[in-house]
Amino acid sequence: MSDKPGIYKSFLIRIWSDKAGSKRRVMVAPVGGAGQHYYFANLDDLMIFLLQEMEDPAKGEMQN
Repeated sequence: MSDKPGIYKSFLIRIWSDKAGSKRRVMVAPVGGAGQHYYFANLDDLMIFLLQEMEDPAKGEMQN
């Protein structure tokens, strides 16, 4: 069992495509993030962003 505090972050994630069959687009907004929005052209970039957010404890998370 780890002595490190847990990390909790919440995001609103929107995924859409402009036309049927077109590329998906992604927007991420941290809950309580004062209007911050991040846009991604694909789901791979979204996953990289989320993994980086969870690895960086200095980016505004709430700790248990």
